Amino acid sequence: MLFKSRKDPLYTSIVGAIIAFLFFSTFYFILEGNNVTATIVTVVINAAVGILLTWMLMGTSYIMNKEYLRYKAGPIKGKIALDSIRQVKVGKTLYVGLKPATARNGIVIYYNKYDEIYISPKSNSHFVEELKKLNPSIEVLD
Repeated sequence: MLFKSRKDPLYTSIVGAIIAFLFFSTFYFILEGNNVTATIVTVVINAAVGILLTWMLMGTSYIMNKEYLRYKAGPIKGKIALDSIRQVKVGKTLYVGLKPATARNGIVIYYNKYDEIYISPKSNSHFVEELKKLNPSIEVLD
């Protein structure tokens, strides 16, 4: 089952502002054109960062099957065994750690002994329902 990530206006506007800044700084370097090497390096780095941010914004999703919860956010990919998930906190935000998410007030998943990950599916309640169907022993905290 595929779950797309919710896109928070704050996250979207921050990414948009960064991409706009990269675009205008690239445009400035091209117009200045004093140092060709510096201009080329700036264009390549700004384009790479802009593509990466757009990829992460548009390509964040979660796939759940009988055995694993798979997540991807641009180049960040991974999987978590469903039987290793012990607890989920709904409506929380994780400020440090692995966050393949594009919104606040998502779900913090605690798995293995000390691992945690933050995700932001479009519907927290639907995601938790499906997770509980596949692993009823998961403790859900609000």
